Amino acid sequence: MNTLKIAYIGMGYRGKQLLALTRHIPYFQVTAIADPEAREADYDVPCYNQGGNDYQRMIAPHAPQLVFIASPWQLHVAHALYCIQHGCHVALEIKGGLYLHEYQPLIEAAEAGKKKIFPLENTLFRQEILAMHNLVRAGELGEVVYMRGGYRHDLRNLLLDDQGNLGNRKKTESIWRSKFYQQENGDLYPTHGLAPLCLIAGIPRKDRFVRLTTFSSKPAGLYQRIRELGGTPYVPVTQGDITVTQLETASGTLVSLTHDTTLPRPPEAWTSRYKARKESGRETSDAFTWKEKVRTKHGRQIPLTCKNTNTSIGNNGEKKRCASTRTMKAWTTSCSKH
Repeated sequence: MNTLKIAYIGMGYRGKQLLALTRHIPYFQVTAIADPEAREADYDVPCYNQGGNDYQRMIAPHAPQLVFIASPWQLHVAHALYCIQHGCHVALEIKGGLYLHEYQPLIEAAEAGKKKIFPLENTLFRQEILAMHNLVRAGELGEVVYMRGGYRHDLRNLLLDDQGNLGNRKKTESIWRSKFYQQENGDLYPTHGLAPLCLIAGIPRKDRFVRLTTFSSKPAGLYQRIRELGGTPYVPVTQGDITVTQLETASGTLVSLTHDTTLPRPPEAWTSRYKARKESGRETSDAFTWKEKVRTKHGRQIPLTCKNTNTSIGNNGEKKRCASTRTMKAWTTSCSKH
């Protein structure tokens, strides 16, 4: 098996996770890391840490074939563009550009240099997403006219430090990520919710988005948590607690996205009940067996996870072979051990 030389730009939370993953894949050879906080003693590879642009010194001497970019969102396009122009493929964690006009130079550079850009959207490989993708493709759910997704969990303990100061949790993404909550008002992280829906609906392969409208609520959740922690409640916050985006495709499919990261969640009671259910061996209750139910719908076996190729049943009972996405089951199993 040939070795693929890789390098990293950005070694924060996601960068560390990706590094740990690739070091357990034999054909990846990590050659260098660029991050102002990275030290060779911690990673056992050359580290370029002399400022935000030191990644530019890394590319030529190490000649990576693939560069993982896990830097702050606003730097992704500049970092990706430099790597592509210097002969590297790019894997983006995750967003890419923040504005429409940012993408065109990146697309043109990739096409001119015959380089690939890989958005690392992990939700595409969740088993329930692949199961739904297979069910839709097999025609078991009819024609899709509406889909809903979102990014919904409480990030206030990340955005605020223990004293209620916004963007002050040292050596975390809080330092740069909180600035978006003070300067923008929109869906700051649409890809987790949107990418699986695009896979299921065949966007952009057979459909495309033509228009969207976004509304945001007022920002109350961050202020509530700031007061609870004893911080200053007069800090400017522009990002609404709930952002709802409605998108329409050319074929008339409607998609709803929700961004919801600064509101409190219910206590841990549900999690505790779920753990107790598992420990008692009752995890096969109705709440956890929907996969088994759809597996035998109409007495036929419906594939729930994608493999290299699948056989599905057509409307007239004939067998059809269809290309599909490679399964990630074995990959996630091996990673969970580490």
